[in-house]
Amino acid sequence: RPFDLDEAMYRRINEVFEFKPPNYLERLEIWKLVTSHKAIPCDPSIDWESIALNYELTGGFIKNAVISALLDGVGRDPKSPYISEQDILNGCKKQVRGALQMQDFHERVVPKEGGLKDLIVG
Repeated sequence: RPFDLDEAMYRRINEVFEFKPPNYLERLEIWKLVTSHKAIPCDPSIDWESIALNYELTGGFIKNAVISALLDGVGRDPKSPYISEQDILNGCKKQVRGALQMQDFHERVVPKEGGLKDLIVG
């Protein structure tokens, strides 16, 4: 996300690589990889193929969706948490909302030297 860097930091970067978002099969593999650890107990009936097909998330957003789902599972049963498909869907929806907000991020207004007072119309 090149717009997250200030000008001084951007000048110090010699190479820039752009990664394409993962396709359906790559997303499916990411979902399986992120949820394969025994510390992430998932309901075996979760339809990962449907989730990978319906939510075009990148790896970081997938990881965040799983963390959100795990927090829901822990909130429901702290002693024996598990992740349900609904937990995953809720996590995906939160991440999609965040991704949509990031799409307009390059159009943000950044104050120059004057700061906030230059943005206020008086």
